[in-house]
Amino acid sequence: YEQQVEFLLPTDRLCDFDFKVSLSANGVPWESTANRTEWSFCFQLDNQDIPHSGGNFIAYGAWQTFQIIHTSEVPAGRHTARLRCWLQNGVPPHFHYVGDDSLGRQWVGRRFQVFDRGPVV
Repeated sequence: YEQQVEFLLPTDRLCDFDFKVSLSANGVPWESTANRTEWSFCFQLDNQDIPHSGGNFIAYGAWQTFQIIHTSEVPAGRHTARLRCWLQNGVPPHFHYVGDDSLGRQWVGRRFQVFDRGPVV
């Protein structure tokens, strides 16, 4: 479990659960396709998996960036969101973060955000 965030909604809302990750297979040169990592996850709300919200990222030696956004109805009240992550297959992932503006911040490491899209209509 990682990247826990707490928030309060005044009414029933639509929320985007957004996970972006930059990774490669750990210890593998970028040009290699011999090994891979399959990093899987599921969005959780209040310690429960959000149905059909999971995904997986498959990478080899090259640094790759992936993003999955899941939209869900969330009832009014105080909530906790987080990610449930695991190694599905292959070697452990290596996460890449570079904060240097000259590179356009293209390697985000692991970033989890929740966005309020407005009231449920």
